[in-house]
Amino acid sequence: QSKKRFYVELWSTLASNTKLNDDLPHPIVTDIAFGLEDRSIHNVAFDYRGPELELRSLLRWNSDEDFTIYNSETGIIEIPYFEFEMDPRYLGAASASDNFLLLNCSTSPHCEPEYFCQDMRNLFRFIATKDSNIMFGPNKLPVTYQIDSDGKWAKQDTAWARQNSA
Repeated sequence: QSKKRFYVELWSTLASNTKLNDDLPHPIVTDIAFGLEDRSIHNVAFDYRGPELELRSLLRWNSDEDFTIYNSETGIIEIPYFEFEMDPRYLGAASASDNFLLLNCSTSPHCEPEYFCQDMRNLFRFIATKDSNIMFGPNKLPVTYQIDSDGKWAKQDTAWARQNSA
């Protein structure tokens, strides 16, 4: 496996990313990269899948809308405000078996990536301990990130992000 640097141009959360193959649901697009020079498509395995994975996952769960949260022109990720409540009952699901999580949380358990069950556990712990006020603050402002000078995603002050996204 070789590691390569790439630039994100599109980062979307889609409600319509499922198709049927042999009467079983499969994701249409997941973990791919497109080679600009030769127009090739490659499967990729990301070491890091970006900031606020649990918050982004919950955004997807809470809506039937499609979201594009990344602006490739500004390099800013913006997770829009949405309401959710802390629910400690999810702590039990955070310790569920892989089989339980695959059967109850996946539309396509036969083709989930190896990190699916751990991501679900992390999401359940998140739901059990966080709410929209904790994540977005009392002013209900979006959560924003941009790559810093060290090449890492850094959380930005929302006023700064608004000024720099124009």
